[in-house]
Amino acid sequence: MREHRGTEKRVADLVEALLESMGYALVEVAFITHGRSSVLQLMVENLDLTPITLGGCQEISRAVATLFDVEEVVDQRYRLEVSSPGLNRLLCKSKDFERFTGSEIKVELYGSDDEQRKFNGVLQGMKENRVQLEVDGQVKEIDFDVIRKARLVPKIHMGQAKKETKKKKLKT
Repeated sequence: MREHRGTEKRVADLVEALLESMGYALVEVAFITHGRSSVLQLMVENLDLTPITLGGCQEISRAVATLFDVEEVVDQRYRLEVSSPGLNRLLCKSKDFERFTGSEIKVELYGSDDEQRKFNGVLQGMKENRVQLEVDGQVKEIDFDVIRKARLVPKIHMGQAKKETKKKKLKT
């Protein structure tokens, strides 16, 4: 667990409604301290699930900075960063597990050292607060509450990109 969980929760509680009113959704909050400098990261996406733009991140940054000028959420100096959740985004909410059905994910569970705690598989969705994950051809049911962390596994097709680059070179 991160040591700044309280700060992250306060930030999330404060900005979620603001972001939704602007057409965005909060995916994740991270408050990271390195020595004497701190960074407050907000990972956001469009409510309509289209890719977020740089302009959208700038709009959010200005609105959140204005809000934080009024509401003192963080009691130390920090730098605010707003970005997309990225290709290997975290899956945080049950609706994320429904939305990304069919995607390959990595899951890490809470548990003791004698249990398997890490799984890679294809997400089959949610059923009664249990994540359905196909691992080695078998569907494993995982209680949502025991998931420590889950991320998408990005699919990058380098072979296809190389083929297209070769085709372009041959045409010239």
